[in-house]
Amino acid sequence: MKKRVIGFWILLLLLLFTLSVSAKLLITSYCDVSLETCKSQDQALVLLQKDYPSDIKVNYLYYFDTSNAKSSLAQIALECANRESMKDAYKTYLQDHLGEKEISRDSLKNSADAVGLAAANFTFCLDTQETAYDVLAEIENAEEEGATTVPSIRFGTDIYTGSQTYTSLHTLVKKYLGLTEAEYPKETTTETSSSTASSSSEAPASSTEQTIPSGSETSSGTKEMQNIEQ
Repeated sequence: MKKRVIGFWILLLLLLFTLSVSAKLLITSYCDVSLETCKSQDQALVLLQKDYPSDIKVNYLYYFDTSNAKSSLAQIALECANRESMKDAYKTYLQDHLGEKEISRDSLKNSADAVGLAAANFTFCLDTQETAYDVLAEIENAEEEGATTVPSIRFGTDIYTGSQTYTSLHTLVKKYLGLTEAEYPKETTTETSSSTASSSSEAPASSTEQTIPSGSETSSGTKEMQNIEQ
């Protein structure tokens, strides 16, 4: 009995410790990796995570027009990289080296080689589009959470549309963390985005989701992306 009591308290202390070190603010970014505005927003979020390492957690969800073959192919390629736990490195490389016009099967495969992904596995994954349903699942999650356009970003239950800069995101972080000026961390980062922050925001997400225009419904209710061409 005594051992059980001790075990209970140990588990409770571990739980309290986990809660104490977990992020206080969850941020979700809805973006299309092929967009320059999404690149700027992603860079700003990386800087914010460095300034607030224990206060914020950022999730990234795909959201894009599925009729855009290049965007679809890029997101499928990202999930192929994710299967080898190299999604972040691959995403950064794509955003730094490929614009939407440069996206093709060959350029995506060359980018995979550049970051050290297994060529055979990546090529098979991309050519068979075996991660397409993973991408569609993220789109559906984004819709369920209230996303209707890209780029968008969610703080708690509020969604802000339009590309955000480091400054505009930092203002939102301080607001949602409830920080006073004296509590602001010493900033070690500088503004890297020239994008204009959107002043528009949506109220807490509505239960009505916007359907991606190009998504077609199958008999099972699952959206399908258009066939992706070379």
